[in-house]
Amino acid sequence: MKSETSYLEMYQPIYNWVNQVPIGKVVTYGQVADCVEETHFTARQVGHALSLSQSPLNWQRVVGAGGHIVVGRRSPEMRLLQIRLLREEGVHFLETDPERVNMALSQWQPHIV
Repeated sequence: MKSETSYLEMYQPIYNWVNQVPIGKVVTYGQVADCVEETHFTARQVGHALSLSQSPLNWQRVVGAGGHIVVGRRSPEMRLLQIRLLREEGVHFLETDPERVNMALSQWQPHIV
């Protein structure tokens, strides 16, 4: 069985990539999984990696597909914290659903200049 330290080392490429997401932008768990080039991860592994991180991380900038705040499934308090942090960073939310990110305006596309 892997130790927590070996998981943190294995997930370091995820942490490095997530910390590149600019203020005011978000990415999805699946997007992170697809863009990390060092190894193959699934969206679920990205979520697991973020939950294990012990170093400063821009975790709030990672949302579910379609802009859903999925951390709220486990913790309503974390959902509210993520929404507050994203709003403070200038992330746009849908007018029809104030707890869902407007991905058309706020999704970071790192390969599009």
